[in-house]
Amino acid sequence: MIITVENIEKFINKYELDWGNAEVSDNMDGTLEITVEAPNNWTCFIYDKSFKIGDEMDDEKFFQIVKSNLAELDYDDYFDEMWESVKNQFRPSEFLQMLEDDKRFFDELEYIK
Repeated sequence: MIITVENIEKFINKYELDWGNAEVSDNMDGTLEITVEAPNNWTCFIYDKSFKIGDEMDDEKFFQIVKSNLAELDYDDYFDEMWESVKNQFRPSEFLQMLEDDKRFFDELEYIK
């Protein structure tokens, strides 16, 4: 795969990582910043220096980089970070369940050839 905004958007769609808030943006230095999202709206920012526009990268290697970023997510930390902005919308147990569901969604992503 050639690293382009369009190809990364296709990747996001292929793995259903956009539930309304995913995005890809190019930086001034030719790298890309990627935000992916799980069904309950847990977003994850992914940045890797190897995501240079125009470079070629094996699809599976790209997937593994994304997957390793997702594996580092901690829903307890995310809860602490987000609770103030959502506490009027959800009970703590509901929000934690949503985060656990999203973490499971990210964890269960498998490479598609």
